[in-house]
Amino acid sequence: MASRLSKIYTYLRNFFALQKTDVFLVSYPKSGNTWLRFYICNLINEQPQYHFTDNNVDFSILDDTMPEMGFSDLSNKWPFPGFPRIIKTHRKFSKIFKYNKSILLVRDPRDVMVSYYNFEQKKNNPRFQGSFSDFIKHEQLGLEAWCKHYYSWKNHASYIIKYEDLKIDDIKSLAALNKFLGIDVPDSIFENAVVNSRFENISKIEQNTGQSDPNKHHKDFKFARSGKTGQWQKHFNETDLKYFNDILNKYSIRIELYI
Repeated sequence: MASRLSKIYTYLRNFFALQKTDVFLVSYPKSGNTWLRFYICNLINEQPQYHFTDNNVDFSILDDTMPEMGFSDLSNKWPFPGFPRIIKTHRKFSKIFKYNKSILLVRDPRDVMVSYYNFEQKKNNPRFQGSFSDFIKHEQLGLEAWCKHYYSWKNHASYIIKYEDLKIDDIKSLAALNKFLGIDVPDSIFENAVVNSRFENISKIEQNTGQSDPNKHHKDFKFARSGKTGQWQKHFNETDLKYFNDILNKYSIRIELYI
């Protein structure tokens, strides 16, 4: 009870600390949120007027720099004036979000389930233990939870970006994101930020410096595990796919939107 009240207090405190120029970066867990946060953080650091580290942006620097709703103290002054503060959240849409712009990052929910399942299995204190087929039916973590999250945001998000589009052409997708955010930087700065945030570079950084909270997962856990699209084909059996189709039909969500 005390923990729940503490979370409510943190969210309320964050709500009153929000600025009109703040932008929410929204996604269901394991949809590529970290990729975009690395890109934004690198984009900030590449600009001479904002440059804050000569080291590679790693997971610790990322979490110290880029705030998260309900976890960070948003009353702290944003140290990059003129650059919108991008605030991470995995929360479903609610009234506290309606006064700010929001970016909804969407990924094929089948790949999300594979990544999320592996993420939970490698935790030292997992919220779920069982088969993949059981995981996708989990009330709080599985496919229906994904549908409820997407359904809550789809008519409220200011901008929607697809993970699959990022994988196909990150330059094009991130240039469009910059335009939405009103960010105009030289091509060299933009391209450096894109390259430094690609999966292979984040994977190398993780190998060299680890995660911001190494005690959360097993020693062999890799946050930058695969990043591939279509990995669901090796995990979903026919029964799983039927359940997947039934759940999406229940919420009138078309999978063609994500592939």
